[in-house]
Formats: sequence, structure tokens, C-alpha cells
Amino acid sequence: MKSIKFSVIICFLFLLFSCSNPSDMNNTDLGINNNDTISIDQESKAVDENQNNDGEITDINDPNAIFDDVYDNWGELDFSSVNTRASTWVVKAWPIVRKGAESLNVKIIQYLLKAAGYSISIDGQFGSGTESVVKAFQRAKGLSADGIVGSGTWSKLIITIKQGSNGYSVKALQDVLRNRCGYSLTIDGAFGTGTKGKVVQFQSSYALSADGVVGPTTWQYLIAGATKSSNGGGGSSNDFWGSRVSSWTFPVKSSLACNPNTGARYFGAVRNGGARSHAGVDLIPSTGTGTNVYAMTSGTVINYYYFYSGTYALEVKNDDGTVIRYGEITSSLRSGARVSKNQIIGKIIRNTAGGSYMLHLEVYKGTSSGSLTQGANHTYKYVTKRNYQRRSDLIDPMGVTRLSR
Repeated sequence: MKSIKFSVIICFLFLLFSCSNPSDMNNTDLGINNNDTISIDQESKAVDENQNNDGEITDINDPNAIFDDVYDNWGELDFSSVNTRASTWVVKAWPIVRKGAESLNVKIIQYLLKAAGYSISIDGQFGSGTESVVKAFQRAKGLSADGIVGSGTWSKLIITIKQGSNGYSVKALQDVLRNRCGYSLTIDGAFGTGTKGKVVQFQSSYALSADGVVGPTTWQYLIAGATKSSNGGGGSSNDFWGSRVSSWTFPVKSSLACNPNTGARYFGAVRNGGARSHAGVDLIPSTGTGTNVYAMTSGTVINYYYFYSGTYALEVKNDDGTVIRYGEITSSLRSGARVSKNQIIGKIIRNTAGGSYMLHLEVYKGTSSGSLTQGANHTYKYVTKRNYQRRSDLIDPMGVTRLSR
């Protein structure tokens, strides 16, 4: 029996890796860049502190446990909604920062100038003092001393850091990981095992070489961000998300600091030690807390209520009958209010369970009734059978990444 079972699993794995786009089949993304090697994103096998009530997942060091799980649930596997579009992460250009700016990027510049030995206040404000120090740094590095931080200046400011490093460059890294990516960690300037773990998670989420070393490419992904490019069209009229690509919009306008396909942010990720599965997708904007949340389409507010650890949720019934739950936000809208596509409906706030932040997004077809959270429900019309503890018309929300900003 064991040999038959193993053969079935081998055939299953062969099919996964031989199809035209295996990366979408198993929620991995392949990324190519100039400095980091290509690697398969495996962060989806880990539990990220940014998530609500994260629990343990299947022990990835126990092959029998993994094979048993696949074999036992073979009849429940659903390949009908697999997205066959190839996709990769593309890093953005270094930001151009100049006098008058006030942002986390300015703070990073100040950290790095401090690390280079310059006397400067770290307040996130690009005033005359910061401009003077930038010019001095540029002259020392043989750059044009214009006081503007572009790609040339960034490349001289950043230094490679890793576990064991200390100082202001490490504080810059920790500040970005905490206040842009939403990771829970202390900004103490010490690159220990905790900081390395967060770096590895971040690198994995963009399919970078997950070695925990912060070199030029990782710095650029952290500071500039990345966008997801994809091959293929918007899908057929029978495809829930494909039919809404031109009529719905993405709920945040900034780039995402972390890959929603990994780090247990994705739909179906394990929660509460396996007691339930993640019923939504968590979107972490690069602009941090206070980021505006936009209505994806027009509709009417159904309810607004306490959701999770100091955060709230807004339920909107859209004009096409679907329902969206925008979670971990704050909003001034209440039941009965009309919303229009692209209208600001709330802001993302930090939760009190670890201090992380995100937009937790759930989508429903609108063909069932009752509360969206239904702990005793185990029957689902449109998604693979799992214990989501949600209403039966739950939709896989991962297609939201196909919408334009």
C-alpha cells in the first residue's frame, strides 16, 4: 500500500511541475533580478507574525505528513480556478527624494547618512540641514552635489548588512520592515536572529535568494518596492475576477510591501494550528498605517463593526449583488451609506496583536444569506472544501491582484 501511495504522490508532483505554469499551481512566484539568484518562494510554508491568530502549519520536515495530507485530500483538490498567467515581481526604480519631502524614505536616508558618520537628526523631514549633509556626502563620493537623492546616491548610501551587524544601517532596515512591511520587531540597531528571520520572509515573498543578507537588490525591493507583471489576458466571462478586471479597482493605490501569495497572507493559509483556514487575503501597503482604502466597486454599506484586535470591518453589498468585507480598518461610514467605485471608505490601522497592519479582504458571491462569519459551516459553493468558518458563498479573493490601481 505504501508503494502505491508513494507512486500516486510522485505522479501528482510530476503533473504540478510539468504544467505550463507551475508557479501559479502552488502559489509560488519566480523572480529574476540582477543581483539575487532565482529561487522558489517557500515562505508560504511559514507562519508570519503579521497575520491574525497565526498557528502552526504542517511540519515541512516530515515528508510523510505532507504526502498523507495530499493523498487523503486528493478528491477535494480543485484545479478549475487555477490562474494560468505567468507572473514575476519587477523591482521599481529607486525613488527620487529631495528637499521638502517628509516620509519614511527620508528617515532611511538620514539613518544611512548617520551610519556613514555624518551628524544629522533622524526625523523623516528633508529640510535644509538634511540637504546640506546629502551634498557633503555626494561630494565625498564623487557625485554631483545637488542635494537630491536619486539612484546614484542611493547606491552609495546602502551597505550590505547581515546577522551580527549593528548600528544605524540596521535601524534603517528594521524601521522599513516594521513600518512599511508591517513586520513586528524592535528597532534596536542589532541584527539578530529575529531581524534575520524577517529579512528571510521578505526575500522569500519576492522570490529573492532568501539568505537573510541585505545587499543592493534586497535594499531596493525594501525601499523602492516592486510590482507584479503578468502574461495573459483578463480571463473569460465565466471567470469571476476576469469579468471584473475592467469594472472593479484595487482597494489601495500604493504598491504592496509584501507578496500576498506568501507568508500566510494568502487565501486558504492555515490558522489556529489547523483549526481553520484563512478566508481572505491580507494586503500590506508600502505606505503603512493610515493608507486610504478605496471601494472596489459601487454599492451600499451593510454593516460596520469591531473585527479584530482594535480594528474594524466594513461590509459592502455591491450593486452586482456581491459582498466585500474590508477588514482591519477604521471608517466613518455606517449601514445604509452609498459608496462609489474609487471612493475612500476607510483607513488601514495597526492592530493590537503584535502591532501589524494590513487590509484583510474577503469576497462573497452574494448567493447566500446570514452573517459572513459562520463557524459551524463546512459547505462551500465556489471554493475548495476547507474549514474557513465563513458563509457558503465565499469566493477566492486572490484574483484581486489582477485589478488595476
